[in-house]
Amino acid sequence: MRVRRRPRVIVASAIAVSVMSVDEAADVLLSLDFAGCPNPVISIDEFGWDYDGGIDRHSAAILKAVHERKPGLKIAVWQMRGPVAPALAAIYRDSVELVRTKAAASGLRVPSISRPDP
Repeated sequence: MRVRRRPRVIVASAIAVSVMSVDEAADVLLSLDFAGCPNPVISIDEFGWDYDGGIDRHSAAILKAVHERKPGLKIAVWQMRGPVAPALAAIYRDSVELVRTKAAASGLRVPSISRPDP
C-alpha cells in the first residue's frame, strides 16, 4: 500500500486497501503511527471506482469498520468521479469528515463537502 506522510495526515490509496479483507485493511489504517497528534486525519484517495460495484462496496465497508472501531479518527476521501453512488454517499454521510471531488480532467473547480460537527 502506498502511504505518503504529511504533518497530521496519512494518505493511502483505496484501491490498495481494496485487495485486503475489510478487517485487514481496517487494522492497517487503525495501526498507523500519528506521532502523538491529537487530531489525526487519514486521507484516502481513489473512491468512486465502479459506482457501487465491488470495489466501492468493499471500500465503503472498510470506511465503516474504521469509523466504528475509532469514531474520533477523522477520515477524508477523494472521490475520483461523479456522480457519487448512493451506497458510497451513505457511508460518506455517516463515517467521513471531508469528501474532496476530483474534476481536474474537465478543468472544473468543485468545492469540497464536509460533514458538520454534531
